[in-house]
Amino acid sequence: MPKQQVYWVLLLCSLLACRSEYLPSDFLSYANDPTNGLRTVKRVGGLEFDLLYQAPAYIIANELRTNAIAPEVFKSRREALTELQYYRLKIGVADGSENITTYGVTDVGGQQDRLYYLSYHFQDDLRLIQGRDTLRASFCHFERNYDIAPHRTFMLAFPRGQEPVDRQLLLDATELGAGPVKLKITQKAIDGIPDIKLQHQ
Repeated sequence: MPKQQVYWVLLLCSLLACRSEYLPSDFLSYANDPTNGLRTVKRVGGLEFDLLYQAPAYIIANELRTNAIAPEVFKSRREALTELQYYRLKIGVADGSENITTYGVTDVGGQQDRLYYLSYHFQDDLRLIQGRDTLRASFCHFERNYDIAPHRTFMLAFPRGQEPVDRQLLLDATELGAGPVKLKITQKAIDGIPDIKLQHQ
């Protein structure tokens, strides 16, 4: 094997051997930090779109909310999460003056129409572009927070694409008064997801 190839093989092995481990609470902080690439935030017009890629480890850590996760519990839950890929999408009015249920709406009837759209038809305006795959949402759950927070949250799941490449969420946001919105999560960021440090490991 040429020397240059040997160098790259050894470098890859060393990187894999030194892969970071995080306690579940620290892992949540890591994932939510946009500088690590699993979360992207973009302003379009008067709206702010915030997309987070939720790896199985993130979902488990967020569900259990403890640093003491037994390996067998983690493994079982992770296996149940392998068929789909998961995202959290938050949409809010950029200046925080109102929320998207009233943004650009002039009357109560319009607000009811907006809530109906967000609850039942928003999913139709979503696509995940992954290489040659254009994926429709397998499910889209609109969280009704009853104006406790200035943003509204959607929990999304898509089929797993065939290629390990960058993902781009494409949202036709014309119903919200914004043009098509594109939010990107890179494969590099996904490949760099650290391991979870488990109890008794």
